[in-house]
Amino acid sequence: MLTILWIQLKGILLQKWTGQAGWFGLFKAGDKWDLFVSSGRVSGFSDNVWKKILSLDLNPYVSKKIIGLPDFGDDGTTLNGLVFKSENRVFPLGAGKDIGCGFRVLHVPRNKVDIEKIEREYQFFAKNITSYKPGTTLLDEEIEQIFYSNSDRPSLIKQEEVKLSFGRIGKGNHFIEFRTIDIKDQLAAKKLGFETGDIIIHIHSGSGLFLEYMILKYAALFNNNRGYQNAYELHFPFENCLIQQFLADAERCLQVSIANRNALERLIIEWIGSAIRVLDVSHDVIEVEGTTVHYQKAVQRYSEYKGLDIAIIPTTIEEQSYLVNRTGHFSFVNHGSGEGEEGDTQNIGSVKTNFDKTSSRTFFGINDSLEIATRNAWYKIICNLNPWICIKNFNEW
Repeated sequence: MLTILWIQLKGILLQKWTGQAGWFGLFKAGDKWDLFVSSGRVSGFSDNVWKKILSLDLNPYVSKKIIGLPDFGDDGTTLNGLVFKSENRVFPLGAGKDIGCGFRVLHVPRNKVDIEKIEREYQFFAKNITSYKPGTTLLDEEIEQIFYSNSDRPSLIKQEEVKLSFGRIGKGNHFIEFRTIDIKDQLAAKKLGFETGDIIIHIHSGSGLFLEYMILKYAALFNNNRGYQNAYELHFPFENCLIQQFLADAERCLQVSIANRNALERLIIEWIGSAIRVLDVSHDVIEVEGTTVHYQKAVQRYSEYKGLDIAIIPTTIEEQSYLVNRTGHFSFVNHGSGEGEEGDTQNIGSVKTNFDKTSSRTFFGINDSLEIATRNAWYKIICNLNPWICIKNFNEW
């Protein structure tokens, strides 16, 4: 019976599907969706992806528009590359389970870089920030400030687990990368103070595995044996007491994530001597505005730096990443070109790393994203970021 119902509902959605991407890489799905994805990517969507698309499209609490970015896809629990909002209703997994996860970018001028020192010592630094002993400490009063500065609601977060996660890179698709700048837009680069040969340090970090587990505990409490089939069937009234506690903890996750990136930045500067912060942006976000709730899952917004709206677009370990300058009115930027720690083993090439096994990740390639962005005049590339050093954590957490 459920299978028959799903086939009927999928038929309804597909009747509303344009069937072919326009010149600008835009698919329309159902009544609410704008999917900026390649036709090849759409053809590879699994039934689980379609069910989640349908679930959001038919939900009366979900507002138009729902946006899918070029790296849109399923991470197993939720959809990546997703932007939507709800009215008077909260979707606990709307932004995934790593709330606050984001990017920080630091710039080091080439005349301030000691290449030999970094290459000689990066393995030791990597061991420090991927070990089970945190790279730095978080004082109890600092935790209290994070936990209760914005809300006095109770929390499921265990403060000792926050301490264990602090000052370290979590496992999964998180990393610290050192890349060299290759200028493509001289005027923009000059405004930012960038030169070819300068170093960009890219920190990708969230709140830590323990806080991810905490979000999943909330999901289990909300599910409560109700048998929900996917993350987007899990939604509850805004005034629900447990929902309000969840929103308070979601804000705490965001603050822990930012504080952890602060700590990692301090550790890097203590090691290499100096670095200039260029941007910090969270890409897994729940924001509350009255009774409207905004969700971003693996989606960035631009950051203003020296008069330009910029963003970083990461790719695979051995390929170029990009720093871009917003040129259009579209507010969002895709998270990157990867889908997590599963799939084909990727080549490390000549990149210096702290690990001796290749990263097993599924990537679809950055070209689709760049082509869609170019056709829609979303942004212009300021500089290519060439791979040099990549630090990852392959421990248990």
